[in-house]
Amino acid sequence: MSKQELPSARGPSGYLPTLDGWRGLATGMLIFCHAPLSGRLAALEQVQRFGTASVDLFFALSGLLICYRLLLEERTTGAISLWNFYVRRSFRIFPPAFFYLAVVGIFGGLRVVPMDWPAWGTAWVFLRNYFTCLVRDTPANRFTGHFWSLGIEEHFYLLLPLLLVTFPRRRKLVLTLLSVAAFVWFAVYVHITPVAERSIFWHRRTDLRIGSLVFPALLALLLAEPKWRDRFTRWLRPSRMMVVLALAFAGYLLQRHFALDNSVAEADVSQYLYVSSPRGGTANLFRDIFEPLCFPLLMLSTLLHAQTWVGRLLEWAPLRTVGRISYSVYLWQQMFWVTAYRGWPIAHLQSPATGALMVVAMATGSYYLLEKPMMQLGHRFTRPVAPRQRDVEAATSPVGVVA
Repeated sequence: MSKQELPSARGPSGYLPTLDGWRGLATGMLIFCHAPLSGRLAALEQVQRFGTASVDLFFALSGLLICYRLLLEERTTGAISLWNFYVRRSFRIFPPAFFYLAVVGIFGGLRVVPMDWPAWGTAWVFLRNYFTCLVRDTPANRFTGHFWSLGIEEHFYLLLPLLLVTFPRRRKLVLTLLSVAAFVWFAVYVHITPVAERSIFWHRRTDLRIGSLVFPALLALLLAEPKWRDRFTRWLRPSRMMVVLALAFAGYLLQRHFALDNSVAEADVSQYLYVSSPRGGTANLFRDIFEPLCFPLLMLSTLLHAQTWVGRLLEWAPLRTVGRISYSVYLWQQMFWVTAYRGWPIAHLQSPATGALMVVAMATGSYYLLEKPMMQLGHRFTRPVAPRQRDVEAATSPVGVVA
């Protein structure tokens, strides 16, 4: 992709500051979603639950950006190098994640935090999302609970480059079929599996959520074609997409009201899992259908119309700064911000004020002392995709949310 294809791209590297802004916004939603609310702020609990939408924002970011970077490499060098991609991703993702897991393991061994060792072990191999579906959620395994979304992203990182390299002439067809199959399989699973047989976190399986990453990648692939780029530019405007999202949200509120009127458990609805029925349940249309489809289109509209007030807001420097350290925020907020463990030593660091300071300190230290040096080390083993690639590599960080 060239700069002419995406007006928001900066310089020959193809850096997309708008996506950094989106990542900063999603990170803010993540922090608000997990914020301890008490007193008068408790009235915000109903609004707080919508912070779980940040998971699909992060998935949309990853799908769009990773495919964009791979296509940029192909356009610049003539081919997609699997070695380059996997080495860069490994040095980008593994060191901060493994350092966090090592700290959790040490704290668990010293009895600073409650510890579920099988859950901790599956996080190391990025299968935490399937482990979550097999066991009950307990305080002992919540310190690694957020690795479910990182696991899904890792599986996507393995899949997408292989598909692009293996099917160079049938990429659109393959990604289209995979996107449709993913959403159809989700609907089929919901209807054929009784509610009583589902884990409470059944929706964290890769096979049920991969469509939230593949569909944005398909949009990035279509954007490389002039005819589709012109159509997207005409059709996708931030104001229109916000109206669509507002309608989807209104539909969710109606669905939730209908569910509660029909004696569906409040916990089931408030956790965005499903709306049950005597036949086994139906998917939550807002979270499971509209979010994965609307969010990448909304992001694409801001990339194509960066001159609008929405685009300028997303390129606000403080918001982009938060976006750059979002991966470390994602990792460390789980330890200091999510849950207060009374009776354990870690509880002394989990008050709102202390927890916020710890998250900022650990995230900033992780980014500047670990992430950036390891990214630079990774570049020694790969050739650059485009000039100033090192400057934009931080903008391709994975991140998710516990929900």
